[in-house]
Amino acid sequence: MSLDSYPEGPENARVLGVFGQYNVMPELSLSVPYNPFKVDIFQAAWTILESFRDYGGLDDFKDFFQTFCSRHPEDRPTAAEALAAFESFVSAMKPRERRYLVWNKEKLFHPRIIQRSLVRICPLLNCFL
Repeated sequence: MSLDSYPEGPENARVLGVFGQYNVMPELSLSVPYNPFKVDIFQAAWTILESFRDYGGLDDFKDFFQTFCSRHPEDRPTAAEALAAFESFVSAMKPRERRYLVWNKEKLFHPRIIQRSLVRICPLLNCFL
């Protein structure tokens, strides 16, 4: 899809159809026109949230992206607004928060526990961890 295909601009663009990667988007319709760009925002956020399902340490990001999955398209941001919100969200994080570890929930131990255990077992590893 190209912006050139929508001379009325992305805010006023309307299409019909039920084609999409996820069938959970509330506005997909064969009879009621909807904004495809608002669907894109929903779909991108939904994809990110689905990929986060198996990982811990991403709760703040989950809450952030959940706001892009509003059932009401008019409540979703435009792509430019989403980018600005993400930049603001990340820049508001403390530097140490940006270094939090992300781990696969299927693993037995949280990586920080493993790291601390290794340091206790072999203090020389501390300079590498």
